[in-house]
Amino acid sequence: MRNQSLANSIFTFFLFFLLQQPSIAAQEGNKPFVAVTYTEFNFEEGDFLGVVNNHKRIKHLKGKHSRSLGFKNVLHIYIMEGLEEAGYEVTDESRQRGNITGLTKPKVVVKAEIDSVYFNFSGKEYLDFAGYVKVFGKWKIFASHDLKKELKTLDFQVSEDRFKGTKEYILSPPIRLAAKQLGNSEEFKALVSKTEENFLAENSGKKIYLKQVDYGENNSLKDHIQRAIKAVYTLEGKEGIGSAVLISENGYLITNYHVIHNEDLIYAVNDKGEKFEASVVKENSHFDLALLKIEADSLQALKISTQTNFEIGESVFAIGTPLFSDLSQTVSSGIVSGIRDLPYMQVIQTDVSISPGNSGGALMDKKGELIGITTFKIAGQSADGIGFCIPSYEFIKALNLEFYK
Repeated sequence: MRNQSLANSIFTFFLFFLLQQPSIAAQEGNKPFVAVTYTEFNFEEGDFLGVVNNHKRIKHLKGKHSRSLGFKNVLHIYIMEGLEEAGYEVTDESRQRGNITGLTKPKVVVKAEIDSVYFNFSGKEYLDFAGYVKVFGKWKIFASHDLKKELKTLDFQVSEDRFKGTKEYILSPPIRLAAKQLGNSEEFKALVSKTEENFLAENSGKKIYLKQVDYGENNSLKDHIQRAIKAVYTLEGKEGIGSAVLISENGYLITNYHVIHNEDLIYAVNDKGEKFEASVVKENSHFDLALLKIEADSLQALKISTQTNFEIGESVFAIGTPLFSDLSQTVSSGIVSGIRDLPYMQVIQTDVSISPGNSGGALMDKKGELIGITTFKIAGQSADGIGFCIPSYEFIKALNLEFYK
């Protein structure tokens, strides 16, 4: 159904966000990205549904129609297929519900409600039916963060001939066709685009101004690494450990949202073992990012890179706390392996070693500048050395940061 892509490749592996195990689906190119939830039937007891063999008049009896029409928790799969045929990247909304972050979660959810059906078939059973079917219903469109309040309701009706040997539920072919028609409609395309645009703008929050760090250009790589060790902190909470990067000399740190999720009290520990209570300034769970603040003197922060183009093979360094607090500020080296597209942002792929507590740590280039935040990796099935980082230009936008000199 889909071309083999990063989406399929990532699903093939066991991928984890280091403190949790989310479902990841990378978007193919610039396809719009939506989720589909279970279908609902709005039939009343005794509603006339159709005719079989010119004399058997089928009526709706509670709990009796699903075997031939299609089950509510299965029909949404055919809606997904129809939207995919219309050029959308589609996922099952039920698989997204447990995700802590929305890094790869669609911002629009589609639900079908079937109001009435009429069919006229001949045949012995539904797998042998031939004739035609008409379906009347409505599409309920939601923002993914609020499934109780629809953004829009769009009516639909669709008719389709059914031929002998069609081995699908009665509603499967027409609802697939209706979904394809929905996906091709300009109204739906505009609604998806506008919802995503509003959603991303709202979740970046109020602009925060930070002074850019400047430590000159006459430093050695050794100097840069030693500075990075001082700028990367271990985060401690009741759920475990993670990492964070100091990005301003007045105490602002950036980390992953999943590192501080469900934490009431967070401590940031520096390379000397000094512990500071960290307050949460801003969260953007949809991009798996958070901005923290500590109160301390004589801080050394990393300069934020303004680079937007990375060369394959470029040397990079990851600094973080990989497994245990005793391994705080561990440095590992590698290269940039590629730039990959997720639904709403790009990520840097690297072979640099990333382990469970590295989440929120620094990815630094040889100039000593912070080019990304280490976020997740692929593991399992002999996969190794496939890690992903959120680039600086993406976290600046997602947290609405502005740096001044």
